[in-house]
Amino acid sequence: MTKQRQVMKRPESIRAMLCEVDATGRGRGNRLAVGRAKEVAAILLDHPKKAAQVVECLWDEDAGVANRAADALERASYSNSNLLAP
Repeated sequence: MTKQRQVMKRPESIRAMLCEVDATGRGRGNRLAVGRAKEVAAILLDHPKKAAQVVECLWDEDAGVANRAADALERASYSNSNLLAP
């Protein structure tokens, strides 16, 4: 019996998640598409320290990324109002 090496995947960056419009890639370039903002919001609820990464994306040169970052922050802060507290 041979042992298989398990290769750990590098975690996906928040910005990379916000760049994706959907799993199929449809709607790419549509800055109003929700994309994976819901997933990012769920991550923020589990890992509030990642909020700073999402806030940085608000000033992204890609308007779609900035829009989805704002959407994710709004969704997460609705459930946890302390998320964006200083």
